[in-house]
Amino acid sequence: MASHQELFNPLLPEFHADPYPFYHRLRSSAPVYQAPTGLWVLTRYDDVVMVLRDGRFGRDGFEQLLAAVYGGDTEAGRLPRSMLFRDPPDHTRLRALVSKAFTPKVIENMRSHIQDIVIACSTASRVRGGWTSSRISRIRFRSR
Repeated sequence: MASHQELFNPLLPEFHADPYPFYHRLRSSAPVYQAPTGLWVLTRYDDVVMVLRDGRFGRDGFEQLLAAVYGGDTEAGRLPRSMLFRDPPDHTRLRALVSKAFTPKVIENMRSHIQDIVIACSTASRVRGGWTSSRISRIRFRSR
């Protein structure tokens, strides 16, 4: 069995190859687990639902935690203020603004463009010798 440090480490190659044994160990031995990074990992459905519905578990402060763990170096000197990390009422207001851009019909209409990007990137990657994290980052930002 993995050591306490390895109970949940999504950066391990073994985790990427097959994350399910890690999640199984967590559910069995530590279903509510605080990782060494300070992030909490919940593996039971009822726990996740409770946290998502309880206003005491807001997103405020998450930016500081991410900056402390991963560093705050970004173009603006801080992590982006994504709507995903905002609490109501800001999250609700922003979600209402973008919801029409993500309807099933709109997403379906984007399918061929997304497929073209994936095919072009996959072809270029094969020619250059495979995927690397720096190539993926360049593709992600170039496609916007």
